[in-house]
Amino acid sequence: MGHEWIIDVLADLKRFANTHDLPMLEAQLENTTIIASAEIERLVEETCHLTQGDSPGTRQFSPNAGASRRA
Repeated sequence: MGHEWIIDVLADLKRFANTHDLPMLEAQLENTTIIASAEIERLVEETCHLTQGDSPGTRQFSPNAGASRRA
């Protein structure tokens, strides 16, 4: 999805930390990757629920609602 690029960036940063013997930074980036993955997954699930109308209070609108027929 649209947010998964950040996981690739974090992986690149972890490789940099590993290559340059920065173990604390590497560990922190691993934790950050876990958090980012969980939050992205939550966003994707929420988006799927909203587009499918599963969320409480979700309304279905006509595609023509509010559209003017004037030329």
